[in-house]
Amino acid sequence: MKEYDTNDLGNEIKAWIDKWENTPLLKRPVSITDTLNASNIDSFPHIKIVLQILAVLPVTTASVERSISLLRRLKSWLRSTMKNDRLNDLAQMMANPDISLDFDAILKEWSQAKMFLF
Repeated sequence: MKEYDTNDLGNEIKAWIDKWENTPLLKRPVSITDTLNASNIDSFPHIKIVLQILAVLPVTTASVERSISLLRRLKSWLRSTMKNDRLNDLAQMMANPDISLDFDAILKEWSQAKMFLF
C-alpha cells in the first residue's frame, strides 16, 4: 500500500481507495458497521467520521412521513378542541406504540388533579 499524508482529506481518500482496491472482494466489509469495525479504521480519521455519520442516518424518511400523517389525522380529528401540549402527547403516544404506560398511575394522577370541566 502507498503511504499518504492523512492530515489532508484528499490524500486520506486516495489512501482509502487504494486500500480497498488492493483487498480481495471476499475480504471487503459488506456494511458500514463492518467497515467501522475494521482493525485499521483509526488510520483514517476523516473517513471514520463520515462512516459514523452514515451509520446513524435513516435510510428512508418513512418514519418522519408516518409521524406527519399521524399528526394530520390527529389534528383533523380533534381540530381545535385540544391544546398543543395534549396534541403533542397524543402524537408521541401514537408514534411510539412500543412504549408501555402504567395506566393505573396515570388514572391515579388524573383523578387527583383539580380539573374544571366548565
